[in-house]
Amino acid sequence: IKDENRRKFAGMLYKLDESVGIVVDALKTAGMLQDSVIVFTTDNGGPAAGFNQNHASNWPLKGTKDTLWEGGVRGAAFVWSPLLKSAPRVSTQMMNIQDWLPTLYSAAGGNSNDIEGIDGMDMWTALSRNKPSPRTLMLHNIDEDRFISAVRVGDWKLMKGTTYGGAWDNWFGPTGRSGYNYSIEDVRSSRVSKSLSDIGMPLHQDKVLLNLRSDATINCVRPDKPEPCNLLQEVCLFNVTGDPCEFDNLIFKFPDVIRTLDDTIELFRSTLVPPRNKPIDPRADPKYWD
Repeated sequence: IKDENRRKFAGMLYKLDESVGIVVDALKTAGMLQDSVIVFTTDNGGPAAGFNQNHASNWPLKGTKDTLWEGGVRGAAFVWSPLLKSAPRVSTQMMNIQDWLPTLYSAAGGNSNDIEGIDGMDMWTALSRNKPSPRTLMLHNIDEDRFISAVRVGDWKLMKGTTYGGAWDNWFGPTGRSGYNYSIEDVRSSRVSKSLSDIGMPLHQDKVLLNLRSDATINCVRPDKPEPCNLLQEVCLFNVTGDPCEFDNLIFKFPDVIRTLDDTIELFRSTLVPPRNKPIDPRADPKYWD
């Protein structure tokens, strides 16, 4: 890895991967692994290309953390459990981070309807049995201080306004898909693989693993004449199922869709509560505390 910052990033991920192996091995040793649900997830897209002095990559998705592009809001997650009845597979069901609470509560045997006053939905049946997602829409954000908002309904996503004056409204690499050979042997010799074999649940055949890897990879094809999106001057509409890289702004082609999504934003806006953000307090500086 030629880029020093990316080498550091890779080293951090290596240690993170190592820690996952330690946790899985500990669960096996304690006799708990066969009764576990393991979730590995992000809360937002990566801070790429020096954003906040970080060097992640969301390629080929557009944008970074703290933007409303797919590179900022689309998260990757991994779920493993003997309770999954439709594994292994790559899930494409719509899910929001707020859904984890009722989903894991349900997976543990609880009735998610007992949890009152939440916006999350129970996804356990959808995930464990590959059934349709109960979620058909999600609000990405409404930030009245920064004059931004975005919502997704089905395949459609409407965006209004942008962050940082549009400085991160672009695609940032590297792709991370070249310059190395993916090693199935390293996967099979990993601590996690050995722990799974010890409980009688070894990894699947190489072909299955490679197909999963392929299915999880996003590949985008830029249209011949895409309509660009300039959020500093207009609102933008995308079909993020067919165009996850947000190449083609469809704002002039589907006025009825725009009205529906705009009404959805206004519905969410009607239930807004004041933000709880507070000004920076210099008394909280760590140098004042042991």
